[in-house]
Amino acid sequence: MRAPTPRLHGWVLAGLVVAVCLGGSGAISLAVDLPARDEFNVARWELQHVPNKWLYLAGRVFGRGLSRSEEDERIARYLLLTARIAEVENGAAADDEPRRREGARLRSEREAIENDVEAIVEGRLTAVLEEVGLDSSLPLFPDARWVFPPVDVEFDQPPAVLAVSRRDRIELVDRQPLRPGLALDAAVAREQAVEQEGTLSALVVRIRGAATYPSIVAAEGTPLARVTSTTPSSESS
Repeated sequence: MRAPTPRLHGWVLAGLVVAVCLGGSGAISLAVDLPARDEFNVARWELQHVPNKWLYLAGRVFGRGLSRSEEDERIARYLLLTARIAEVENGAAADDEPRRREGARLRSEREAIENDVEAIVEGRLTAVLEEVGLDSSLPLFPDARWVFPPVDVEFDQPPAVLAVSRRDRIELVDRQPLRPGLALDAAVAREQAVEQEGTLSALVVRIRGAATYPSIVAAEGTPLARVTSTTPSSESS
């Protein structure tokens, strides 16, 4: 009888990971407190998004993989749609119904290929990590080499960050993640609340990525080179 191959071991392990993700993340996320009105709950976001990668991969097991040229075309289309969405929606009046419909159509088309593009970026980054020897074996599966934890990317709007520093010297004393899309007046109110005693300075800043798991990467208005360089970083302004 033929011994199980490393690839089979890998699929078994992947199946176990899928089961754990699906069974555990939903239950645990219900136990994580909801954030305050303007705050971003990192733990809850992660628990809600961790299963996405494994559900996608499970659905692709029996499907045909994309060729390199097809992958390049898929990435190019995603970035083109992103640029087109910004062009259509930026500065559009609230009552401009044709532009709103066009923006919705473009977003729908982009959403349909987003999982594919995320997986392509993850795969290419994983290949680079393997080439430089950053993969390792896992317990019980010594012949299977994996990059662990697996590269996992989510194209999404990153949270804003409230940066708090001292006034009497250069020192960052606190950073608080705030919900994406925070309105300007709400951001100013958070800054003023910190600064009212006169000993601290505060500034709400927008970032391009965050070191959550999956990593949050802002693809809006971002070229592919910036997307891939942002992905493994902790934060990028």
